[in-house]
Amino acid sequence: MVTCRSCGSPKEPGQPCRRCVEIPTTAQEDFSETTDALDAPTGELLKLLENEETRVAHAVDGTSGGPNGGTVGVTIRSRLEFPSVPRASDPIVRLLVDVTPDGPAFLDPRKEPVAHVILLLDISASMNHPDKYPVLTEALAGMLHDLAAPGSPEVLLSVVVFAQGAKTLFRDVRASTLTPRDVLAKIDASPLRFGRYTDVAGALKRAGRISVEQLRAQKAMPIRVYVLTDGKPQDLERTRHVMAKISQLPVDVDGLAFGADADVALLQELVSGGRGGTVKQVRSDTLGEAFDRIAEVARRVVSNRAIFELELSPGVVGSVAYRYRPGRHRFGDDAFVDGKRFRTDLGTFESGRAYSLLFELRLPETTASLTEIGRISVRLRGTDAPRVFETAMSVARTTGDAVAAPDGDVLAAADVLAALTGNDPKTQLRALRVRRKLYVAERRDPHVIGVIDKAIEVLEREGSLDALSSSERATLRSHTCTAGSLRPSPSRREFAAG
Repeated sequence: MVTCRSCGSPKEPGQPCRRCVEIPTTAQEDFSETTDALDAPTGELLKLLENEETRVAHAVDGTSGGPNGGTVGVTIRSRLEFPSVPRASDPIVRLLVDVTPDGPAFLDPRKEPVAHVILLLDISASMNHPDKYPVLTEALAGMLHDLAAPGSPEVLLSVVVFAQGAKTLFRDVRASTLTPRDVLAKIDASPLRFGRYTDVAGALKRAGRISVEQLRAQKAMPIRVYVLTDGKPQDLERTRHVMAKISQLPVDVDGLAFGADADVALLQELVSGGRGGTVKQVRSDTLGEAFDRIAEVARRVVSNRAIFELELSPGVVGSVAYRYRPGRHRFGDDAFVDGKRFRTDLGTFESGRAYSLLFELRLPETTASLTEIGRISVRLRGTDAPRVFETAMSVARTTGDAVAAPDGDVLAAADVLAALTGNDPKTQLRALRVRRKLYVAERRDPHVIGVIDKAIEVLEREGSLDALSSSERATLRSHTCTAGSLRPSPSRREFAAG
């Protein structure tokens, strides 16, 4: 047996791939193409964007001008694990950084759309179920209603469906001009509907092309891609290849794992750690809230790029770096360049939302009363030039061996993130208990809280999570969002989750 070069399936030497033969001609052409067509325009676009970012306009007093005379502000809050540490030690300490933007979008809603949403919708055979396809169409109709609400900022919408191949149904269309009836009719009439394949790679490829052309037309346009699927891509190698191309662009990609069979872990492998980078597990009773959230985020985006940098002072060395929210993620062992500089793109910035990162740092021994830790900067893309917000950090050094009481928020974040790499029951229990407390306070999905309760009980009794179903384990892995459904209806829930 050999591997098909188009879709990665096993096949007999010298014989056509059965899977590719079954795919319609239009989809087969999409399968046979490589992403080379994206290479040149992507490279040129990235060079253009990077050249423009050399022209930096520093913000004054933490704010920067936005449309209508408004101001865009970014609050940077840093908390060290301990308020002070002994001088005669070189401890490893943890640093929690919260970054919160606030203000109007750089794009003026009076003149142009403020964001571009690209939906990639799985309509394969597994979606042909009363708890899936009808629920999807209802949630999509609700989102379109929200986006067209009077007084709402204009948002561009592109819709790509995929099954045995991928097809673009709408592209760069103002959401306010679309009626749910027209959109759903197009989906219903698609020849791809309920086909026996899951061409995530083809859908992502189309999203990449749309994104490149959108950024060429308007470099400051926030673009968010949402992949909804209830299964897993058959051509995983090709999907990874296309996703690697998209990850170079200032484009957010988030996953919606629909139903108990969706592969949350695989979706996280594809998008976690990148811009957007969240994977929410959604059910038939929470999909509507997830789509409400898509509409809400599109209207609250401030900027389409937010470059976070942590530059450490001499003597301070960085080791591990995590994103705490949105979406738990551990960056690689080379997160700090030479142990001194960490850099990541936080993606499209949503006004009023906190973006949190956690770092492990080693402080030097010293005879001084203060140690400079380093400088944090956040650079936002504006319509003319980037805006930069900065702050410096330091920690008091004390004589003697006494250690101050630790910061509870820093410890809570560390406990949750430790479960990403620690599989021992004690680490998992600490993480689950902290998550439960946070989720109750933030009104997360009661179903998710119930799964956490069950996981805690199982861990205490059996010392492992083996007794949980695959769906329950996926729920624990997935990311959740707080309450806040915008669409009023008789069945409106009091939570949103994924």
